[in-house]
Amino acid sequence: MKSIFATNPASITLLIARLALSITVFPHGAQKLLGWFGGGGFEGTMEFLTNGSGLPWLVALLVILIEFFGSLMLVIGIATRVVALGILGNFIGIVLASHLHSGFFMNWTMEAGR
Repeated sequence: MKSIFATNPASITLLIARLALSITVFPHGAQKLLGWFGGGGFEGTMEFLTNGSGLPWLVALLVILIEFFGSLMLVIGIATRVVALGILGNFIGIVLASHLHSGFFMNWTMEAGR
């Protein structure tokens, strides 16, 4: 059980991977929780995710918490495997709910198949 929560402090490769994931996810979490980087903040994001996207409030709350606090926990090295699994689940949900119809590449026109 300890290996699930512990990280290997001697591995530079794992540190770089954790930092890369954190640097990518943290701005999204800061937008959602704090309103930084042009985000809607906690209330705006909860409104959008529950009313606009139709997510249950608990799932919307978990999305916000995973993206913000999860990225910070990865930088520090706390519960890295659990947090990484949470971020993976978050990304799978995002792909299935919002991005599956657009394909692999960015789709600014929002037309399927382009």
